[in-house]
Amino acid sequence: MSVYDHVAVKPDGTEVPLSEYEGKVLLIVNTATGCGFTPQYEELESMYAKYRDQGFEILDFPCNQFANQAPESDEEIHEFCTLKFGTEFPQFKKGDVNGDDANPLFVELATEKPFQGFTGPKKIVMNPVAKKVNKEFGDKAYIKWNFTKFLIARDGTIVERFEPTAKMSDVEKAVAAQLYAGQSQKWAKRDSPLCTQTSKVGQRGQSPLAHFFYGPACIAEYDKNIVETLVIVGKE
Repeated sequence: MSVYDHVAVKPDGTEVPLSEYEGKVLLIVNTATGCGFTPQYEELESMYAKYRDQGFEILDFPCNQFANQAPESDEEIHEFCTLKFGTEFPQFKKGDVNGDDANPLFVELATEKPFQGFTGPKKIVMNPVAKKVNKEFGDKAYIKWNFTKFLIARDGTIVERFEPTAKMSDVEKAVAAQLYAGQSQKWAKRDSPLCTQTSKVGQRGQSPLAHFFYGPACIAEYDKNIVETLVIVGKE
Protein backbone atom coordinates (compact mmCIF):
# COMPACT_ATOMS: atom_id res chain seq x y z
CA MET A 1 0.00 0.00 0.00
CA SER A 2 1.22 3.49 -0.83
CA VAL A 3 0.90 6.68 1.19
CA TYR A 4 -1.19 7.97 -1.71
CA ASP A 5 -3.75 5.18 -1.19
CA HIS A 6 -4.82 6.70 2.13
CA VAL A 7 -7.56 9.24 2.73
CA ALA A 8 -7.40 12.05 5.28
CA VAL A 9 -10.53 13.57 6.79
CA LYS A 10 -10.97 17.28 7.36
CA PRO A 11 -12.66 18.54 10.54
CA ASP A 12 -15.89 19.06 8.56
CA GLY A 13 -15.86 15.43 7.44
CA THR A 14 -14.63 16.06 3.90
CA GLU A 15 -12.38 13.26 2.67
CA VAL A 16 -9.11 14.21 1.02
CA PRO A 17 -7.28 11.51 -0.98
CA LEU A 18 -3.59 11.82 -0.28
CA SER A 19 -3.05 11.18 -3.97
CA GLU A 20 -3.81 14.91 -4.29
CA TYR A 21 -0.35 15.50 -2.83
CA GLU A 22 1.47 13.19 -5.22
CA GLY A 23 4.65 14.79 -6.54
CA LYS A 24 5.13 16.94 -3.44
CA VAL A 25 7.46 16.54 -0.48
CA LEU A 26 5.34 15.88 2.61
CA LEU A 27 5.93 16.15 6.33
CA ILE A 28 3.21 14.25 8.19
CA VAL A 29 2.90 15.14 11.88
CA ASN A 30 0.74 14.12 14.82
CA THR A 31 0.24 17.14 17.03
CA ALA A 32 -1.26 18.41 20.29
CA THR A 33 -2.10 21.84 21.69
CA GLY A 34 -0.93 21.37 25.30
CA CYS A 35 2.36 19.56 24.86
CA GLY A 36 5.87 20.69 25.74
CA PHE A 37 6.64 20.30 22.04
CA THR A 38 3.67 22.44 20.91
CA PRO A 39 5.98 25.43 20.22
CA GLN A 40 7.30 23.40 17.28
CA TYR A 41 4.19 24.65 15.48
CA GLU A 42 6.01 27.96 15.06
CA GLU A 43 9.02 26.31 13.41
CA LEU A 44 6.79 24.12 11.26
CA GLU A 45 4.90 27.16 9.99
CA SER A 46 8.16 28.97 9.30
CA MET A 47 9.36 25.98 7.27
CA TYR A 48 6.05 25.81 5.44
CA ALA A 49 6.15 29.47 4.51
CA LYS A 50 9.70 29.10 3.21
CA TYR A 51 9.19 25.99 1.07
CA ARG A 52 5.51 25.67 0.17
CA ASP A 53 6.04 27.28 -3.24
CA GLN A 54 8.72 24.68 -3.98
CA GLY A 55 6.29 21.77 -3.61
CA PHE A 56 6.30 21.21 0.17
CA GLU A 57 3.27 20.39 2.31
CA ILE A 58 2.83 19.74 6.02
CA LEU A 59 -0.11 17.51 6.95
CA ASP A 60 -1.22 18.02 10.55
CA PHE A 61 -3.10 15.29 12.42
CA PRO A 62 -4.05 16.32 15.99
CA CYS A 63 -4.18 13.50 18.51
CA ASN A 64 -5.31 13.31 22.16
CA GLN A 65 -3.75 9.95 23.05
CA PHE A 66 -0.74 11.33 24.89
CA ALA A 67 -1.53 12.63 28.40
CA ASN A 68 -4.79 14.17 27.18
CA GLN A 69 -2.87 17.08 25.64
CA ALA A 70 -5.34 17.85 22.86
CA PRO A 71 -8.75 17.69 24.55
CA GLU A 72 -10.35 20.47 22.51
CA SER A 73 -12.73 20.10 19.58
CA ASP A 74 -11.38 20.23 16.04
CA GLU A 75 -12.63 23.79 15.70
CA GLU A 76 -10.93 24.88 18.94
CA ILE A 77 -7.66 23.22 17.94
CA HIS A 78 -7.71 24.98 14.57
CA GLU A 79 -8.45 28.32 16.19
CA PHE A 80 -5.64 27.85 18.70
CA CYS A 81 -3.09 27.00 16.01
CA THR A 82 -4.03 29.78 13.64
CA LEU A 83 -4.26 32.50 16.28
CA LYS A 84 -1.20 31.55 18.33
CA PHE A 85 1.14 30.30 15.61
CA GLY A 86 -0.40 31.57 12.38
CA THR A 87 -0.47 28.10 10.86
CA GLU A 88 -1.62 27.82 7.26
CA PHE A 89 -0.79 24.20 6.44
CA PRO A 90 -3.59 21.62 6.19
CA GLN A 91 -4.97 20.34 9.49
CA PHE A 92 -7.14 17.25 9.60
CA LYS A 93 -9.63 15.75 12.00
CA LYS A 94 -8.37 14.72 15.42
CA GLY A 95 -7.90 10.97 15.74
CA ASP A 96 -5.86 8.11 17.17
CA VAL A 97 -2.39 7.07 16.07
CA ASN A 98 -2.10 4.05 18.38
CA GLY A 99 -4.30 1.13 19.31
CA ASP A 100 -7.16 -0.60 17.53
CA ASP A 101 -8.53 2.64 16.09
CA ALA A 102 -5.21 4.05 14.90
CA ASN A 103 -5.26 6.00 11.67
CA PRO A 104 -4.16 3.47 8.99
CA LEU A 105 -1.82 6.10 7.56
CA PHE A 106 0.18 6.24 10.79
CA VAL A 107 0.16 2.46 11.04
CA GLU A 108 1.81 2.25 7.63
CA LEU A 109 4.25 5.06 8.34
CA ALA A 110 5.37 3.59 11.65
CA THR A 111 5.58 0.07 10.28
CA GLU A 112 7.87 1.28 7.51
CA LYS A 113 9.86 3.53 9.86
CA PRO A 114 9.62 2.11 13.40
CA PHE A 115 10.69 3.90 16.56
CA GLN A 116 14.48 3.98 16.99
CA GLY A 117 14.66 5.92 20.23
CA PHE A 118 14.57 9.51 21.40
CA THR A 119 17.60 11.76 20.96
CA GLY A 120 19.11 14.79 22.61
CA PRO A 121 18.99 15.90 26.24
CA LYS A 122 15.24 15.30 26.54
CA LYS A 123 15.60 11.57 25.91
CA ILE A 124 16.18 11.00 29.63
CA VAL A 125 12.70 12.32 30.31
CA MET A 126 11.08 10.79 27.23
CA ASN A 127 12.39 7.22 27.52
CA PRO A 128 10.06 6.35 30.42
CA VAL A 129 7.22 7.87 28.38
CA ALA A 130 7.91 5.45 25.53
CA LYS A 131 7.83 2.53 27.96
CA LYS A 132 4.47 3.70 29.27
CA VAL A 133 3.05 3.97 25.75
CA ASN A 134 4.35 0.50 24.93
CA LYS A 135 2.69 -0.87 28.04
CA GLU A 136 -0.63 0.74 27.17
CA PHE A 137 -0.79 -0.18 23.47
CA GLY A 138 1.52 -3.20 23.16
CA ASP A 139 2.33 -4.09 19.57
CA LYS A 140 0.04 -1.28 18.42
CA ALA A 141 2.15 1.46 20.02
CA TYR A 142 3.09 2.93 16.66
CA ILE A 143 3.79 6.47 17.84
CA LYS A 144 5.50 7.29 21.14
CA TRP A 145 4.55 10.97 21.58
CA ASN A 146 3.19 14.14 20.02
CA PHE A 147 5.02 15.81 17.13
CA THR A 148 6.44 12.65 15.61
CA LYS A 149 7.18 13.50 11.98
CA PHE A 150 7.45 11.43 8.81
CA LEU A 151 9.15 12.78 5.70
CA ILE A 152 7.74 11.63 2.37
CA ALA A 153 9.60 12.04 -0.93
CA ARG A 154 7.96 13.27 -4.12
CA ASP A 155 7.53 9.68 -5.32
CA GLY A 156 5.75 8.61 -2.11
CA THR A 157 8.76 6.94 -0.49
CA ILE A 158 8.76 7.16 3.31
CA VAL A 159 12.20 8.68 3.74
CA GLU A 160 12.68 9.33 7.43
CA ARG A 161 11.05 9.42 10.84
CA PHE A 162 11.78 12.18 13.32
CA GLU A 163 10.87 11.84 16.97
CA PRO A 164 9.73 15.03 18.72
CA THR A 165 13.16 15.35 20.35
CA ALA A 166 14.88 15.69 16.94
CA LYS A 167 16.27 19.14 16.20
CA MET A 168 13.98 21.10 13.92
CA SER A 169 17.06 22.29 12.03
CA ASP A 170 17.76 18.64 11.16
CA VAL A 171 14.18 18.22 10.00
CA GLU A 172 14.52 21.26 7.76
CA LYS A 173 17.78 20.00 6.26
CA ALA A 174 16.11 16.70 5.38
CA VAL A 175 13.10 18.47 3.86
CA ALA A 176 15.33 20.71 1.76
CA ALA A 177 17.37 17.71 0.59
CA GLN A 178 14.19 16.10 -0.74
CA LEU A 179 12.99 19.28 -2.39
CA TYR A 180 16.22 19.56 -4.38
CA ALA A 181 17.02 15.87 -4.80
CA GLY A 182 17.75 14.94 -8.39
CA GLN A 183 18.43 18.49 -9.50
CA SER A 184 21.80 19.05 -11.15
CA GLN A 185 23.31 22.33 -12.24
CA LYS A 186 19.89 23.66 -13.13
CA TRP A 187 19.02 24.01 -9.50
CA ALA A 188 17.64 27.51 -9.24
CA LYS A 189 16.72 30.49 -11.31
CA ARG A 190 17.90 33.84 -10.11
CA ASP A 191 14.28 35.00 -9.85
CA SER A 192 13.33 32.05 -7.64
CA PRO A 193 11.89 33.03 -4.23
CA LEU A 194 14.60 30.87 -2.70
CA CYS A 195 17.45 32.61 -4.47
CA THR A 196 17.78 35.85 -2.58
CA GLN A 197 21.43 36.73 -2.90
CA THR A 198 24.73 35.50 -4.28
CA SER A 199 27.11 33.74 -1.92
CA LYS A 200 30.88 34.20 -1.83
CA VAL A 201 32.57 30.93 -2.75
CA GLY A 202 34.75 29.60 0.02
CA GLN A 203 32.89 31.10 2.96
CA ARG A 204 31.49 28.85 5.69
CA GLY A 205 32.99 25.77 4.07
CA GLN A 206 30.63 25.47 1.10
CA SER A 207 31.84 23.79 -2.06
CA PRO A 208 32.93 25.90 -5.08
CA LEU A 209 29.66 24.93 -6.76
CA ALA A 210 27.53 26.55 -4.09
CA HIS A 211 26.37 29.68 -5.89
CA PHE A 212 23.30 30.91 -4.10
CA PHE A 213 21.83 31.45 -0.67
CA TYR A 214 18.47 29.71 -0.43
CA GLY A 215 16.42 31.93 1.80
CA PRO A 216 17.92 34.01 4.59
CA ALA A 217 19.58 31.14 6.42
CA CYS A 218 20.60 28.41 4.00
CA ILE A 219 23.28 27.55 1.49
CA ALA A 220 22.62 24.77 -1.00
CA GLU A 221 25.56 22.47 -1.60
CA TYR A 222 26.30 20.08 -4.42
CA ASP A 223 27.62 16.57 -4.10
CA LYS A 224 28.22 14.80 -7.38
CA ASN A 225 26.01 17.38 -9.11
CA ILE A 226 23.02 16.48 -6.95
CA VAL A 227 21.63 18.76 -4.30
CA GLU A 228 21.59 16.42 -1.31
CA THR A 229 21.61 18.75 1.66
CA LEU A 230 20.60 22.23 2.57
CA VAL A 231 23.03 23.34 5.24
CA ILE A 232 21.70 25.70 7.85
CA VAL A 233 24.34 28.34 8.48
CA GLY A 234 22.47 30.91 10.53
CA LYS A 235 19.19 32.61 11.17
CA GLU A 236 17.91 35.90 9.92
